[in-house]
Amino acid sequence: MMSPLPLVFSILKIPKIRRAALIGGVALLVVATAWGGYAVIASKFAEQASALEETHGALRNANNRNDALTSALATTAADRDDAENRLVELNKKRGQEAEKLEEFKRENVVLQEKLAQAMVDDPCSIQPLPAAVVRLHHESISAFNAKYRPRQAQQAHSTGGNVPSAGGLDRAVRAVPGTIPAKSNGEPGQDE
Repeated sequence: MMSPLPLVFSILKIPKIRRAALIGGVALLVVATAWGGYAVIASKFAEQASALEETHGALRNANNRNDALTSALATTAADRDDAENRLVELNKKRGQEAEKLEEFKRENVVLQEKLAQAMVDDPCSIQPLPAAVVRLHHESISAFNAKYRPRQAQQAHSTGGNVPSAGGLDRAVRAVPGTIPAKSNGEPGQDE
C-alpha cells in the first residue's frame, strides 16, 4: 500500500492547483482565525452580559432599598412633625394652666389677707367656727374647685376632708387646716 502523501505532493506541483491550494489554505486559516475570534468575542460578550445583568440586579435591589428608606424617612419626618405639633400644643396648654394657677394664687392671697384683716381685732376669731359656717366654707371651696378642675379629675376624685389634689388647678384653694373637720365618711363634722 502506498501512502497518499506522495500523491498529494505530486498534485500540488501543478501550478494552478498549487495556487488554488494556497488560496484555500489561506482562506481556511482566515476562516479558522475568524471562527476562533468570534468564539472569544462571543464568550467575552456573554461574560459582560452576565456581569451587566448582575449589575442591573444589584441596582434594582439598591433602588428598592432606597425606596424603602425614603418611605421610612418620610414616615419618620411625619411622626416628628406630629410630635413637634403636640409638643407646641402641650406647651401652650401648660402656659395657659400656669397663668390660671398664678391668677388663682393671687386671688387666694388677696382672700387670705382680707380674712386676716377682718379677724385682726375680733375676739371671736380664736373661737371655733359653727358647723353651718364650716359647711358653707366647704361647699364654697368644693364649688370653686369643681368649676376649675379638669373633667377627668372631677370624675376620678371625690371632695372629702381637705380638697384632694389632682395635680391641676385645685391646688390653689385649700381648706384652712382645722376649719373643716372630717368625719369618717368625708363630710364636714359638727363643732363640739
